[in-house]
Amino acid sequence: MTRETIRVRGKGEITLPVDIRQKLGLEAGSLLTAELTAEGVLLKPAEVVAREAMVQIAKELKAHGVTLEDLMKAGRRARARTAARKYGAAKSPKSHRKRS
Repeated sequence: MTRETIRVRGKGEITLPVDIRQKLGLEAGSLLTAELTAEGVLLKPAEVVAREAMVQIAKELKAHGVTLEDLMKAGRRARARTAARKYGAAKSPKSHRKRS
């Protein structure tokens, strides 16, 4: 584990040492999340937090019996409703057919 002392500047800014930035693949503009813990502040690259959230969401969905196909169907229905509401688009291609 790498441990270094860094200074907090006037506006709360800190500079992460270059070896830490390189190990984490951080560059100018990279996003970090800051979490207050019992030991202090934990900084994590935002994409790590997003992956952790996705894993937790997947566990919850599985526990409730929701499949990827269920999510995809729900997404398609939501897009169709949004298109119909926003653009007056038909909910399905069948509604455009002329009846004989």
